[in-house]
Amino acid sequence: MISNPVALGEILARHDWIPTFTHPPDVASLLRTNDAPSLLQSARLNASLESLKTPLSELQSDLDQLRSVVASVESRMSRLLSFKHDYETVLSPIRRISSEITMEILRRAWKYNGSGLPMTLGRRLYGFNVFAIRGGPWHLGQVCSSWRNVIETLCPELWANITIIAKTWAMRSQSDQYNHPRWSPSDPIWAI
Repeated sequence: MISNPVALGEILARHDWIPTFTHPPDVASLLRTNDAPSLLQSARLNASLESLKTPLSELQSDLDQLRSVVASVESRMSRLLSFKHDYETVLSPIRRISSEITMEILRRAWKYNGSGLPMTLGRRLYGFNVFAIRGGPWHLGQVCSSWRNVIETLCPELWANITIIAKTWAMRSQSDQYNHPRWSPSDPIWAI
């Protein structure tokens, strides 16, 4: 592993010849045409090709080493960013708000939509559907455990009015009564 900037400089210095490397003039002309190289040109090209194998191998080794260093540095960066995020989370201003203030905020958020009028969108004016966990106090309680605790213990008025849709409940009860162990055919059947 590369441990200091000098080692990076050494890697670059070892390969300083590459930017100035060019083809001999006769090879450049062969690349522009479809002519076959002469025997002498073929011998020189094969020798040049062989001479490129070692520097290519060294470059690949250096690249692998640098990628390893980059991966290690990125891993360390990710770990520090995780710590930074954790610290910022713990220092969040919302954590310093007392339960009583949170309770009042939640009560007002539940009661009004900002216009001073009771909310009717997403819930009924007088209660909420207890079976819909995406509405009512259930929804506010899913934000975090401290909000859930405040809603469950300090905001009983949020739970004071619940709406049970009678038709759905009655139909379910009607079908369930046939499965009840004490049901007899002489029992009345619900009519809705």
